[in-house]
Amino acid sequence: MFPREYFHPCFDAAPFSSRLEGVTYQNGQWRLAVSGPNGNTALVTLNEKLERTAVEFSVPVPVVKLVSVLRSGTWPIIRNGQPVEIEYREIVVQHPAFCQDSRWQDFRSPPPGNSPPTLIRTTFRLLFDPATQLSWAQTLGEPPPTFVETADQITAFSLADSQLMVRPSASRYDNWGQFEHDLFESIWSNGSGPWGGNPFNIDLKANLSELGQSRPQALKAKATADGWLVTITAPDGQSTDVELTHQFRLKGTGDSR
Repeated sequence: MFPREYFHPCFDAAPFSSRLEGVTYQNGQWRLAVSGPNGNTALVTLNEKLERTAVEFSVPVPVVKLVSVLRSGTWPIIRNGQPVEIEYREIVVQHPAFCQDSRWQDFRSPPPGNSPPTLIRTTFRLLFDPATQLSWAQTLGEPPPTFVETADQITAFSLADSQLMVRPSASRYDNWGQFEHDLFESIWSNGSGPWGGNPFNIDLKANLSELGQSRPQALKAKATADGWLVTITAPDGQSTDVELTHQFRLKGTGDSR
């Protein structure tokens, strides 16, 4: 109903909550006045079925909108052990900055003059498989992942220095329109992010000692009966296997044979 950071005191670790200030009923409509610890307020209108019909913000909140499509095509992925191509897009989205806006970082008061948060642009990488309706989304700044699709999710594996990042997505949609609509709602609701959920980060610094000083350049992944097997290969061809549980916990590593 509200963007997460509309009432949120930016960078304040203390627990917070919005507060219901008052409720009125007139002509078949409920009106709820809500305030937050940062001074922002909102007026919510519900019909007799308690369905939300309107929200009025004391500080205007711009909508999220598509700016451009940078790329549209296909992306290689392993689906149930077989290489396939599924639909892929890179899009630029304009959205409120909220806590990325320095004026909002002072949690003691809203921006002066009830001015809305600054609009910023973020580029997203999106995958959609029409055959299974599974989808995956994340900002473009992260390393290009290796994707594996199983019956219940698309999982992305990427390596940044010695950190193995795993990001699964089980979201399903009938079409691109539903997928992007839900993404925009998530961006609007989650403020400055993260979007697509936090990744599972697995520190492999000690485990990659087998590769010596070689910088890993290739990553392959596959689902197994016991979890996941990720193979990391150095430029000299030397490889290390990383075994993960179904919950993406490290089981062990060893030379790839």
